[in-house]
Amino acid sequence: MPEGNVKRVYFVRHGETCANRRHIHQAPEEPLSDLGRAQAKAVAPLLAEEGIDTLACSPFVRARQTAEIIGQELDIPHTIIDGVEEFRRPRSLYGKSHFNFGSFTYLLSLYRHRTEPDWDNEGAENLFQVRNRIKNAQQAIASLHGERVAVVSHAVFIDMFTQMVCADRDLKLREFVSGLLGAKKLPNTGIVAFDVDLMAPDGTCRWWYVDPNTAVE
Repeated sequence: MPEGNVKRVYFVRHGETCANRRHIHQAPEEPLSDLGRAQAKAVAPLLAEEGIDTLACSPFVRARQTAEIIGQELDIPHTIIDGVEEFRRPRSLYGKSHFNFGSFTYLLSLYRHRTEPDWDNEGAENLFQVRNRIKNAQQAIASLHGERVAVVSHAVFIDMFTQMVCADRDLKLREFVSGLLGAKKLPNTGIVAFDVDLMAPDGTCRWWYVDPNTAVE
């Protein structure tokens, strides 16, 4: 149980979209499917049991819709915060398969330019840029009111946040590719929880999985 100056934060992946099911790159405007809405409703009791007192979400539509449903079930408002949105891909990939040729050439280019601060590819971001975004997200989340905070976000971002939050390091090629292709992907409405000591000079965190089997089968 978090005490004193320790805040507990639950990252919740958004509910399913039709593009998730079809393994297609999603635009920010992609909405939840009917199943995704049911998943969002189903995860709310678990969050209620954890005593969630603050709810925030990514600005992407699928995350906002998930937060709206959870908020209605828990009778708490939600706040949209920048910095926890999904890892951004080139706009030309939206609506296309994760496994088409363009996806693989993008991955190669992304890895080659992963540490270049000024890299720009149709609105996409690289590891250097997302690492800085993660640092900003840490501060934004820590500044939210409440002792138990749920943040509705996205699978690849949550995975990268988990790997980088306590170790400012470059991802290995295997970690990088498997994360983007979904080998370690959370299920829709899966949860990752951590404690953050608000008084630690550089911030310390302790990660563990809450039962992720919250998706409606």
